[in-house]
Amino acid sequence: MDNFTKILGELDNLHTRKEADYGQPDVTYYNFRKAEALGIPAWQGAFVRLLDKVARGETFIRTGSLRNESFVDTLNDLASYAIICRELFEETLPKEA
Repeated sequence: MDNFTKILGELDNLHTRKEADYGQPDVTYYNFRKAEALGIPAWQGAFVRLLDKVARGETFIRTGSLRNESFVDTLNDLASYAIICRELFEETLPKEA
């Protein structure tokens, strides 16, 4: 197994664990869909959260350290949020007949 595939497996495991903490059994990406209560499409809310992780990465680049999570944690969240954002965005696209 190459390292890329190994990392994808780690991301899948992380996603499953976090979904158990943040999700609802009957609503996929419940925490991201909360943005819709404010009139913000879920995919846009997910993108904003992705930008929060970019800001955390910028802090690491600038200072060389983070207080509350590792840089690898930040990269993992960025990758996961990008996939979630894509899924939520694709839900908004017209269905092909």
